[in-house]
Amino acid sequence: MLLFGIWNERLSNRDVEDMGNKNLSAMYFCGLKLGCVEPVHN
Repeated sequence: MLLFGIWNERLSNRDVEDMGNKNLSAMYFCGLKLGCVEPVHN
């Protein structure tokens, strides 16, 4: 998920978390499955 923050103009932790929750390609890249609990930004 850190790479997504860097690749997307240094997104905040909350923005990276939102992207991981909403973007299917980001979930696939990170190895997350639909419906799994992602790490919290804090």
